Amino acid sequence: MNITSSNHLIHMLDSNKVDFLILSDRVRIDETCYQRTTFYQDELVLIINPSHKLAQKQDCSLEDLVNETLILKPDKSATRIYLEDQFKEHGFTPPKYMEISNLEGIKQGVIHNLGVSIVSNFAIQQEINHGLLVKVPIQGIKFLRGISYVYHRNKHFSPAAKHFIPLLDQTVL
Repeated sequence: MNITSSNHLIHMLDSNKVDFLILSDRVRIDETCYQRTTFYQDELVLIINPSHKLAQKQDCSLEDLVNETLILKPDKSATRIYLEDQFKEHGFTPPKYMEISNLEGIKQGVIHNLGVSIVSNFAIQQEINHGLLVKVPIQGIKFLRGISYVYHRNKHFSPAAKHFIPLLDQTVL
């Protein structure tokens, strides 16, 4: 398993270094070459340090984030592009960004109170359960993305992939 940029993963798929990819449905692919099957619906949520002033609130607005440093992936990331599009749609422009290229680094940045972030709800459960992070709903906004597996349309799968993909198909959306 490789966790890296979407562009690098697609290059690995093109060069047959991997049988398939698991990607956000926000990552653009050539649908004429690749088959995409969405198997999971993921929500992106606002995370903050438990000592943050918003941690005690039931929810917040985008305006509550106007003086916060928003920790996000670099500007070419599909998640970043999606979030910025959503911000524009809601008339919000975060004044301060901190870019960190991987999810673990982003979570550590929030844990150490360097800022707040919006990340996959699925990816923060351990930190939430251990009290390291708090998630706060943003009023009137739900950031959703599909998680898909992607492969070449004419791909012959390895035995391992033939057994693994049906497990993904059993995941409830």
